[in-house]
Order: sequence, then C-alpha cells, then structure tokens
Amino acid sequence: MGIGGIENIQIQLLKYCIDQGYRVIWLTTKEHEKSSAYKNITDAPEVEKHYLKRTPFGPIYPSLKFADDEDAVVLTTDLLRYCISQHVMKNWQCHTVSHLLTIPHFKGGAVLPETCLRSGRTRERWRLRLSNAAKWIDRTGNLIGFSDIHLTAYEKEYGINVANKESKVLKAIFPLDAPADEIIEKKAKSRRDKFNIITCARFDFPHKGYMLGLIKAFSDIYERHPEARLFIVGYGQGEKQVKDALSRLPEPARSQVVLTGPLSPEQLKTKMLSCHLNVGVAGSLWRGAECALPSICMRHYTYECEGYGFIDDVGDIMSDSAGFNVVPLIENVIKMDDSAYIEKSIKSFNAAQSQIDVDPEFVFKLPATNLDTFPLSELEARGMFFQRLLLERICKRSMYEDQLNASK
Repeated sequence: MGIGGIENIQIQLLKYCIDQGYRVIWLTTKEHEKSSAYKNITDAPEVEKHYLKRTPFGPIYPSLKFADDEDAVVLTTDLLRYCISQHVMKNWQCHTVSHLLTIPHFKGGAVLPETCLRSGRTRERWRLRLSNAAKWIDRTGNLIGFSDIHLTAYEKEYGINVANKESKVLKAIFPLDAPADEIIEKKAKSRRDKFNIITCARFDFPHKGYMLGLIKAFSDIYERHPEARLFIVGYGQGEKQVKDALSRLPEPARSQVVLTGPLSPEQLKTKMLSCHLNVGVAGSLWRGAECALPSICMRHYTYECEGYGFIDDVGDIMSDSAGFNVVPLIENVIKMDDSAYIEKSIKSFNAAQSQIDVDPEFVFKLPATNLDTFPLSELEARGMFFQRLLLERICKRSMYEDQLNASK
C-alpha cells in the first residue's frame, strides 16, 4: 500500500466497501502494514488483517474462514501471484470466489515478466506457460484492465482474444467534483507571478523516463520564463537518477525545482489545485485533468521530453511511439491570455469527466471462478513462487541497467 495509481484505486475501493458494510480483508505482512501510506484507511477497525509468513520454502498464507453465504472477491495485478493465490484459495472453503486479474500496464516485467529474460528459448518456455494461465483466466471472464490498451497488450503477448474489451475496463469508484470557477479564474491571473508545473509519477525508469527529459528541458523553460516552477511528486528506485538529473541543471533553474516526495491522494489534489499545468502519463494525467489543470500527455519508455498533446485534444495516449517536443506546448500555456487558459482548464475537466464511468459495484458483478479447473498443477503453482523470485531479480537487474544508462 505505497502511494501510486494502482494503490489509489484500491484504497478508493476499500473506502467504498467500508461504507457499504462489506467485510474487508487485507492479506499482508507486518512490514507492509507498518509502511502503508494510507494509514487512515488501512488502520481502520473495519479492515480485517491477516498476516502471511515468509519462509525459505515460500510464504505461508493464513487459512481464512467464511460463512456459508459469503462470496469473496479477490483482486490481483500480477499473473504469477495470481497462479499462487489461485491454489491458496482452494483451502478457504468459500461459497463462491471471483478472482480477478487486473492488468495495470501494457509493457515491462511487472506485467509481462518473461519479457525481461534475455534467452530466447527460456523466454518462449515462460510465455507458453503463462499464456496457458492467461487464456484460462480470460475464458472465466476474470481478466480485466485499467485500460483497454492494457488488455490489447495482453492479447498480443499471450495469443488471446479478449471479447468486449470496453466492458472489461475497471470502472471508477466515485464521481468527480468540479473545482469552483473562482479557483480556475484565480489561477489564470496568478500565472504571471508564478507558473507552477507539476508532474507526478513513481520513479520507475524507463517506464516514466519522460520525467528525466522534463527536468533537462526545464533549464530552457526557466531561462525564457523565470516565473516557472517545477514540482516533482513521487518516489521509487530511480530517485538517484532524478537527483543526478537535477544536479546537472544550472543553479538558478535548479533552485526552482521542488521534490515533494510521495503525497497522499488528498495532498496531491491540494497541490494540483495550486498548480497551472500538469505533465504526465496514465493515472496522474487524469488526476490533473480532474483538478481542471491543462494536462499534457507524455510518451512512455523514453528519456526525452516527448508527448502527444493536451488530454482534451488527444486523449490518454499510452504509447512508446515517437512523440514531439512538448516544450512549445508548455510555453503556449504560459503565454495564453486568461480567457484561453480558463477555457483550456474547463476542457481538461470535461475530458476527465467524459471518460469516467462510475460503477463502484463493477468488480462484484463479474463471474465466479472455478478453483478446481485451473490449468496448472499444484506442483507448478507452488514452484511459481521460486520462479517468480528469480524473475523479480532479473527484472530489477534489467531496470537497474536502464537506470544506469539514463544517468550517463
């Protein structure tokens, strides 16, 4: 439960479940409980905690008990963890179980673990095995995504055909609240004194590498527009690369960049409401638009300051295809008159509102999973734990090498 886009959605779902009086169970560890960034929710008495134990032979999961009429819904965002959990749940003796695999990205080892493997033969063996599991999950109707683009990537990687993808995208939990007109008008006027640019992302490179390109580009922006400020919200393994990029900026520009660290959803909303422009990808792009911030959609998996345009013009383009330099777009927002800025801000919010499909009961309407027909054997599933650790090390090494290249 660290701060991030996936976690934010999970926390919203927890809030809703607590409000509805549903039973909420968090399978966790003492370490993760202690490091939770959402203490106001995870420490609530309504959240029932059960702790798993780590051993040299793999984790030992608690045996959960359910009443005869209880139905359980389990969310997983990792295919290998899904395989492990599927067999753990056989001991729960629950009335019905909906075990959902929610795809959070469209690329990278966190979602497609075998892509980190360098050996072609080993990679193909893993792809066949994971494809077998992915096809079964899709047939049960339990494969959903944070976006249809994520599902399309899964189709391509594992040779499946997800029918009606638009109906299998996770729905929003709560509707949006439009910022007051006075806030937008005040920000339009305040741009002349201080122009606050915000970007928010976990320091996960090369996935969010645009951030390093934005830091580099900020030197030129500040030279022409000394009223510019840059707020960087985030944390993660790539923090050293962020600080190295900042150290290469001239001192005058560097002094106008603020590293805020991680912010809770409430803190992030407050910060965004004080800014004039949002630059980002995925969830953070929409968080800015929801605050009526002109928001520029950036390119994934590049260390350049490249993007595709404003969210109200081009939508949420999640791609690693070549974009264009977004510095002119940033300068356009700085220079536009107040009425144009207000219009752009309203369009950004409308774009966010139009793509929000609110259905807090979405995950509770999906079909139950037949635990007894999973295509992997018990031995294979248990072996997944050790293989997952191996792939994690490979993925982390691959990311570390990318981070080293980015810092050069």
